[in-house]
Amino acid sequence: MAKNVNTPPELRIAALEQQKQLEAITNLMTPGDGTPWEQRGSGGVVGGFFKTAIQSMLNPSKLLWSIRRPETTADATGFLLLCGAFWGIGWVVHDFLYKLWSVEPRVNSIEFTGHYDESIYFLGMMLAALLCPLWAILAVKFQIPLFRKLLAMEFERTRTKPDVTLFYNVLAYLQGPAVLSILPVVGPPLAVGWIFVNTSVAMIKRMRTTVAGSIIAVILTGLATIAVAVGVGVVLDFLWYQLPTGGAIQKNPWGDNNYQ
Repeated sequence: MAKNVNTPPELRIAALEQQKQLEAITNLMTPGDGTPWEQRGSGGVVGGFFKTAIQSMLNPSKLLWSIRRPETTADATGFLLLCGAFWGIGWVVHDFLYKLWSVEPRVNSIEFTGHYDESIYFLGMMLAALLCPLWAILAVKFQIPLFRKLLAMEFERTRTKPDVTLFYNVLAYLQGPAVLSILPVVGPPLAVGWIFVNTSVAMIKRMRTTVAGSIIAVILTGLATIAVAVGVGVVLDFLWYQLPTGGAIQKNPWGDNNYQ
């Protein structure tokens, strides 16, 4: 007489995970078990954020496949705003370092003869830091159409059509290295480089693109984002610090008294 044999839980879990992976090959919107950030109700906001940021840096593929609600952006937006806040903190840290490094802030010349308005300088620094979370969201939204166009042929090959919401979630959760931006000097370039590498990995393993297609798309999109950021920064810098009507530096640092 045959006896009932209980299947070990480990085998059932392994079979379930395999089934999920097979479904994900054809359906990129397959929900996962939840990122640490999505589970912050039980683990706490601080713990959920840092666990997600660390996983974003060390195991982005696992993190992105664990997104529980890929069809909504609320959770990803919250995480992205906090990453932007770290960029803001990094901005303040490096502005202070620049102030200490310069004889006069924003001027690397011992011939500086102009007037320096410290209150305007620090106000500009704080406003720039507060705008960083907004910039983080705008940067991700700027990248989405670029990635979709650059990877269009890849998606035709794999017969997958990742929508805007999935792209937003993926790119938002890849911003975890932003926590490194608060490190003096090496932090910002290290964070940017780490995001570049992780985005390439994510496009290959999460979006099912080829290695070559992913690297090209990431490089072109990244360079475009950096170019826009630098352009906007230069314009804002001029408007805030160098307009003749006012700013942190009221006169030409090289002694031109006509600059008022």
